[in-house]
Order: sequence, then structure tokens, then C-alpha cells
Amino acid sequence: MVGWRRDLQFELVGNHLSGVAAYRDEPPWTSAQWPRHAEIGRIGYDLLARCWLTPAKQLLADPDDLARQIGRMVNGAGPIDTSSSS
Repeated sequence: MVGWRRDLQFELVGNHLSGVAAYRDEPPWTSAQWPRHAEIGRIGYDLLARCWLTPAKQLLADPDDLARQIGRMVNGAGPIDTSSSS
């Protein structure tokens, strides 16, 4: 599991760096894409946090929630409003 967490962290850093590079190179395009880009990063860090909180040899709690969030992004529904969540 440690290798997967490391790999996910690496990809999340790449996600951030690509967003910064896109803003530098294509600000108008990035402004339009940023909400989706940021939401993908938020979901990824949520997954990473859940991985760290899950004891070894146990499954993630409520993986269907993450699947729904990813599905919304894949299907173009846009970011999920998390401002009212606990």
C-alpha cells in the first residue's frame, strides 16, 4: 500500500505542476479549466488521506463515494460543492 500512496502523491504533485504550467502558458484556457482541474486534485488528495487513515490489510471505507465523485468528473458534471460538508 505504501507504494501506491507514493505513486498517487507523485501524480498529485504532477497535477499541481501541470496546472501552474498551464496558467503560465495559457491563462485563458486555464481559467476555464481550473475548477475541473482543482476538483480532480481534491478528489485525489481525499483518496490519499483515506489511504493513510486505513489500517494495513483493510479496505477503504465507502469507496463508492469516491467512485461517484470520479464518475461525476468523468461524465462532465463538474465539481462537487463540498462547502456544506463536515
